[in-house]
Amino acid sequence: MPPALLIIDMQNIFAPMTKTALPKIQHLHAFFASKGWPCIFTQHGHSKAELTPPFTNQLVRKWGPEGSIARGSHDWEFMPAIQKLVDADAEASSGNDGKKGDAPPIIPKNTYDAFLGIVPSTTSVSAPSQLEELLRARKVTKVVVCGVMTDCCCDTTARSAFNRGFETWLVSDACGSANRKQHEAGLRGFGFAFGEVVTMEEVVERLGTGASSGFEEVCSSWFANRESLLLRFQWEDAGASVARLRLKEDKERSPEEAEAAKQKQLKKQEEGKGEWHEELASSSESGIAADRQEVQDHDEHMEELQKETAEKGEKGDL
Repeated sequence: MPPALLIIDMQNIFAPMTKTALPKIQHLHAFFASKGWPCIFTQHGHSKAELTPPFTNQLVRKWGPEGSIARGSHDWEFMPAIQKLVDADAEASSGNDGKKGDAPPIIPKNTYDAFLGIVPSTTSVSAPSQLEELLRARKVTKVVVCGVMTDCCCDTTARSAFNRGFETWLVSDACGSANRKQHEAGLRGFGFAFGEVVTMEEVVERLGTGASSGFEEVCSSWFANRESLLLRFQWEDAGASVARLRLKEDKERSPEEAEAAKQKQLKKQEEGKGEWHEELASSSESGIAADRQEVQDHDEHMEELQKETAEKGEKGDL
């Protein structure tokens, strides 16, 4: 029972929101394609009738016709990089007879939930879910959701998948939204009560090793242009008190220069003239320094409490 990758609304209008997410989505697509697992695209758009008053589509009523995506427009089209994935999937499905392959699944939609697809404007009764039927036919039990916008179509579609019985993952670094606050709000809401919030690397790791040689080539290409990294653990408050592992790069200093600077700083410390330089510390040294600071803060806090208690005792307030 294969997992499926849902690539949500990667269209031209949303391009500014996907500068970080797009490479991750391409990486996920390469991984799923190398395994022969389903990759399904969604495409949001409204008909001319829906964009004409009186507005019966709720999204058009919410955002207005100027803020809605007209079907067939440039905004409605897939981003060039995503269109290449669509074309590649079609080419991969072509037979040895040279006939053009079937187009990959593209789910049209005019509401946030891709499982609802095209919601009729004149009735509250929707047609059977095209997306759900597609997933059931391929015996999918797990869906991995990425794309835009994190807190609108991605979150809503992921929740709908969860409610329909699919194990659902929302990929944090392969989604994008209008701003960081909205992005993180969508991730928090989904992770609190629905499925799992994971990173692109966690998806690849948890769905198993043993990818085809083609995927190994993709991985090699992915990391080929990376310069040497100084790997560091850092604690970052992302608004949800979540510890995150980050990479710090040091492109300007060679290992020899870094060691020389560190030895110089250590000598200053021995002379009583040293100052803490975070950029020269290893991850363990940073952790020790942080622990010492916490202990120092704790001791100072306890002294203040003891002093306050003593003063209250003298006044008879205890």
